Formats: sequence, C-alpha cells, structure tokens
Amino acid sequence: IVNGPAGITPWGDGEFTLFVHATDRSGNIQAPDTQVRFYVDTVPPEVDILSMTPSPAKPGTVTITVRAMDVTTGVAQAPTVTVTPNGGAVTTLTVSSCINTPVTATFPLSGRQVTVCSYDYTVGPSGPDGWAVVNASAIDRAFNVGTDNDRFLIDTVPPAFSAVGAPYYSRSGVIVRITVTGYD
Repeated sequence: IVNGPAGITPWGDGEFTLFVHATDRSGNIQAPDTQVRFYVDTVPPEVDILSMTPSPAKPGTVTITVRAMDVTTGVAQAPTVTVTPNGGAVTTLTVSSCINTPVTATFPLSGRQVTVCSYDYTVGPSGPDGWAVVNASAIDRAFNVGTDNDRFLIDTVPPAFSAVGAPYYSRSGVIVRITVTGYD
C-alpha cells in the first residue's frame, strides 16, 4: 500500500493505492501487479446555514440558503433541510436551486467544490408563532454527515395599538395627555 499505514494503525484522510500480486503453488508470479486506488475520508462535510429571510417572518415564504463543502471526497447531493416550527410538525424542504463552484460541477461534487442551495418554507396564516428550528445536513461520498442548525422567528399576529386623549375638549394652554398602548 502506498501512503498507507504499515499495520492496523488508523488511516489518515487522503488517496491511497493498493498493489496486489499473486504467486501460485508452481511459483508463477502475476505481472503486472493489480492496482486499486481508494480514498479514506473521516471528516464530515462543512455545512453552514447562511440565511433565513425574512426573520421575523409573517405568513408567506421564508427563503433558506445553505452552503456545503467537503474537502476530501466531495458532497454527494444537495443538503437536506428541515424546519420545525414552535410546537409544529417537521417539514422537509425541497431544494429550489443550487449554485456549484465551479459552475460546471454537478452532484456528486469532487473534493473542495462548494454548493450553495436555496429552499423555500411557507409560513401559514396562523403560524404557529414562535421560534422555528432549521436543521441542515449534507453527506459526502464516504457517507460522513455534517450538520448545522439555526432558527428564525415566526410572527403572524399583527400589532394592536390604541390611543386615548384627555381631556377630550380642551382650550389653548391646557395640556392634553395622549396615551398610546401597543401590543405585539
């Protein structure tokens, strides 16, 4: 094995070549050796939730942008993204688009190639209000999984304001006190 450990010590990340040759009972030796190249990848992909827009979110669309990159073997597919609203059910999102670097790259990506993918989550008319947790995960071609999580605020209740002026009737020089109360 070229670049590999001599015994059962742990392998480092990288590409390795295994050379195999056979000798039969008669002493005939295989020529040339059989060669097999392979990667060892023990590190999960880097995953970053870049944005969740808008936050706070009212009823409508929240766009979530996720970046993924794996140094050694590359990201196998677009990241998986889920949203769990406050007290609500988990929703797995469908990727809207991905921009890969280089732009000609396609899944599965090679090592050090980057993907930035967008997803849309729909906030319903009644929320539920509160923090929504976003989980993103990406898998590399060696089946290591990298994750990131973040959250955004859902607020579907419009603010309520009231105002009172006292005294209602006033003349010049008399102070009118205006009290404004707001709830959100």
